[in-house]
Amino acid sequence: MSGQYGGLPANGAPGSDRHRAFPLAVTVQGAVMGARTQMVPQTTTATVGGTVSFFVQAYDQFGNKVQTGGELAKLGVTVAPTPVDQDGAAQALTVTDEGGGMYKVAFLTVLAASYQVGIAVENQAVVGGAATFTVSAGAVSAESGATFTLLPQAGSRSSLEIALRDQYRNLVVAGDYSASFTFS
Repeated sequence: MSGQYGGLPANGAPGSDRHRAFPLAVTVQGAVMGARTQMVPQTTTATVGGTVSFFVQAYDQFGNKVQTGGELAKLGVTVAPTPVDQDGAAQALTVTDEGGGMYKVAFLTVLAASYQVGIAVENQAVVGGAATFTVSAGAVSAESGATFTLLPQAGSRSSLEIALRDQYRNLVVAGDYSASFTFS
């Protein structure tokens, strides 16, 4: 750092007064959210009807943690597929400024899927700014159904296909289920 005070150099160079107090002030600009911002997952799995949430910690371009908030407008979050409600309408993401450079992202969905989440700062993807969250189908419900031949013919094979579904009509593909059938 160098400067002048009263016409003399204030950097210890020849002609300066090293022992004299100079009323100099240095202002360090606060860190600004940059491309080193990182996603901090809360959970990587959820069940339909539940909330998927994670945090984003802001870091500046030099990798220093941003200690203040207020830069929500710079943060961009994308989720694919789009979270939907039970009528199929797109659900908005909720992004809140938690202070201290921390931002919380949450969404509710009833679509069982593997969601790809991306984070960007001022339209630039951040380092490690992609994650996958799995939303699983819920418990088997009355929305389950079966398909079969209504009038099978004697001597021919017939099939019965049962689709176990949750309350949002997502196919339930995992679990320990048993069934019994009676034909007469």
